Amino acid sequence: MGNPGTGKTHLATAIARTLKKQGYLVGHLTTGLLLSKRRKYIDNGRKDIK
Repeated sequence: MGNPGTGKTHLATAIARTLKKQGYLVGHLTTGLLLSKRRKYIDNGRKDIK
């Protein structure tokens, strides 16, 4: 949520990188990929998204 070019992705990447260095498992999804995965689960009759 915010205007383009304000550093949202840069900040998210920095946070993910820091967490990864601390041993956490991190991942990155685009909104399009997240929504397509959600649609796949819903289409298959699943209400829980894992």
